[in-house]
Amino acid sequence: MSSASNKIALFIDGANLYSTAKTLGFDIDYKRLLKEFQNRGTLVRALYYTAIIQDQEYTSIRPLIDWLDYNGYTVVTKATKEFIENQTHPDAEKADESCGAHRSGRRKRRAAE
Repeated sequence: MSSASNKIALFIDGANLYSTAKTLGFDIDYKRLLKEFQNRGTLVRALYYTAIIQDQEYTSIRPLIDWLDYNGYTVVTKATKEFIENQTHPDAEKADESCGAHRSGRRKRRAAE
């Protein structure tokens, strides 16, 4: 089968790719990545999925998102909100008391809408 007849769709989980690259200590060349898949067949679409924090004027990922959008990727974003979870819920306290544990304080978490 020739590479010209191969149809390719590229789906990138942005958060996991970024985290993995950071852990391994290298940068992703997104332009080269796109060209590599274009050389392997007909690239039908290249999608980059990521979450952005809602209500933030600036996010460090914004320049990358803009660059990807301008250079041939379709960027799909999901807005997240930051919630502060009170860990002193009455049911949690009862469960903690029964096993001799104690919880206090609050914890932040992010959830996609």
